[in-house]
Amino acid sequence: MVSMAARQGSRSEDAPTADPLGTRGTVTANGRYTLWSVDVPIPGNPRLMQGAAIGGYMSTDLYGRRLGFDLGYRVLTTNAVNAGGRDLSENSSYTAIEVQPDFNYALINSTPFFLSAGIGANARINVMNLDETFARSLGSWTTIAAGPNVRARLFLGPNFYATGSLFVGLVKVAGLWTAAGINASTVPPQAFYEKGGLEGIFVINGMASFAWRPLEWFAVSAGFGYRKSSFTVVTAEDASGNTRELGAGTESDLQPFAGVEFLY
Repeated sequence: MVSMAARQGSRSEDAPTADPLGTRGTVTANGRYTLWSVDVPIPGNPRLMQGAAIGGYMSTDLYGRRLGFDLGYRVLTTNAVNAGGRDLSENSSYTAIEVQPDFNYALINSTPFFLSAGIGANARINVMNLDETFARSLGSWTTIAAGPNVRARLFLGPNFYATGSLFVGLVKVAGLWTAAGINASTVPPQAFYEKGGLEGIFVINGMASFAWRPLEWFAVSAGFGYRKSSFTVVTAEDASGNTRELGAGTESDLQPFAGVEFLY
């Protein structure tokens, strides 16, 4: 068996990096217990919905001496939805899917510290299915924002390291919503279908973790993630080309997590 010290020497001579063992990439997989809340004033949506959800996250990153690429994606889904202090039917559900690619330039890449900065984009689609006795609706809203991204990793010897990242979405790439449903409390029941856009999108997405690395290529990590976004919900243009504001929308979630990392 080749020792970790021997591998460190062979790799560092070939291509020194911040990692004392010379790896240049990580594949991460973890489970996340997400405490979420959304307040999006589209038709059919109750105000201030919140709950807890079990979700998953995966990412891969690859770094040379100066250039790097990261791609992360996360999904959460739950049937436990609380709206205004009232638990909704178990037939109701909330699902969110998120993707974030980043392109970075390594500012520091020498043992034991790595720091990079660049640009990225955060895309998230949310689907809220409400199935109540007198109201049924299906609403979705999507945000895509671009902006700066910073990533850092501190190696505490060959067996431990801490990782952190922060993305700030400042530029709207896309923002839209649709809603359809039926209100059965009226006679006759009334159906609706509406759509519109999301303006002034702002996103903060960050993560911090600590990892124990018993093997050169394998680590166990735990930490937390946080994401918050805000925007203004507007209707589609009418016959005169005008839109109408429906109000401010927000999303936030806190994500304690634990998982594994494969280094290469």
